[in-house]
Amino acid sequence: MASQSHFRDLPVSTQGLPASFPNFQAVREVGSFSLDGERKYLPDRSALNEYAAPPLGCDLSDGFRDRFVECPEDEQKHEHLNFLLRFLQDHPECLQTQERSAPATKPTSARPVDFVSWRGLLTKIMCAPFSYQNELRISLLRKDGTVYMSEYETEGEQRKRHARGAREELMCYWGHRFEGYCIKHPEGVVPAPHVTNTNAAFCTVVRTRLERHSLLLGAEVDTIDGGKYVELKTTALIQHPRQQASFLRHKLIKWWAQSFLVGIDRVVAGLRDENGIIRQVEEYPVRTMPSLVKGQNLWAPHLCMRFLEAFLDAAAAACVVEGQCVIAELVHPFTHFTFRVSHDPQFNFLPAWYRSAPASAP
Repeated sequence: MASQSHFRDLPVSTQGLPASFPNFQAVREVGSFSLDGERKYLPDRSALNEYAAPPLGCDLSDGFRDRFVECPEDEQKHEHLNFLLRFLQDHPECLQTQERSAPATKPTSARPVDFVSWRGLLTKIMCAPFSYQNELRISLLRKDGTVYMSEYETEGEQRKRHARGAREELMCYWGHRFEGYCIKHPEGVVPAPHVTNTNAAFCTVVRTRLERHSLLLGAEVDTIDGGKYVELKTTALIQHPRQQASFLRHKLIKWWAQSFLVGIDRVVAGLRDENGIIRQVEEYPVRTMPSLVKGQNLWAPHLCMRFLEAFLDAAAAACVVEGQCVIAELVHPFTHFTFRVSHDPQFNFLPAWYRSAPASAP
């Protein structure tokens, strides 16, 4: 098959998208894994903590200077899908989806899942029509009928990250420290001073379908309560209408999108003051989040999902050659995703041990 080098651009716009909510299959967890404090893969749920309500007045700056083990961001960005691929190496059956033949009396047939990605990348795509000046670069690689997607930092995003000051670094820490205050400890046990270690993580692996596209997603999960996963967030206390408008436009859309994609139905948010002290704790049911922006023309769930569908349509049309790398990119002036073939080996993120693995048997 002759390959193209450039493809039709995808407008980053909600104009022309269907007005109905697309078919989105109920999310099903197919597995999970942990990363320990040294960033080592563990095929278990040891990194998952039970939820406990955080105390009001807790200090999010606690431990920043002396009890913080940080996984370097440069290292994380070079991991790509590696841990998710490690899971799939042990569970290749998760890459097969059952398709019912027509008529319905015929047996189902197995075919490869269409896309594999981290949840966070699809969240960014969903939010793109409602975000402003957020660059995004994605490498798409097809192997054995499945398109693997991984994000690459743009030069502009790298400059912004390296320009972060001490205050911004502290505020990034606050979110991690809040998670530590939400850990349930055995009754009667006085916990040792908490060490915040961003190497450790628990990840769920889920399967779902958006219209014609079957998806396998990995997602880091913060905690579990009563058998259900919960997202933990921090945000500034809302004290005037401008703060409320900014929260609804920029934060709530991300909270909804990342939770909805993997079937999480509850977000617990710590509302902090400017010194990082938790003053309120609020719970946001994911199903009611869209009602908070209804009629305000800020964002709409069906348009987020329809734009993600449009992106997956474009990605599937562009990435048809096995082993060929296609780059999808959104940069200034942020009006279109462009798609192009790349022969630069840095964008071939699938490790050799995974590339050489045989296709999973139906």
